[in-house]
Amino acid sequence: MSEIKPNTVSTLYQTDEDGVFVAAIKALESPEEPGVYLIPRGCITVEPPPFNEGEQARWEWTSADAGQWLVEPIPAPPEPEAFEGKA
Repeated sequence: MSEIKPNTVSTLYQTDEDGVFVAAIKALESPEEPGVYLIPRGCITVEPPPFNEGEQARWEWTSADAGQWLVEPIPAPPEPEAFEGKA
């Protein structure tokens, strides 16, 4: 978990394992260090841009500590695999 500097409590932007925006959450204060706020894994401090129905915002890392939001169409779900068992 990373930390936010003291007195900078903010909204965090939770992403899934692919970097797709899931929800806005509030940063929680560290129980061990008052005034320091924790950033859970998969959270970004930069607000995603607005996006329309059928689109998603996805965080793309450009380096170890920087990135950008991309707005892209929501991909179609994968086709189900054909069952090849005995009938």
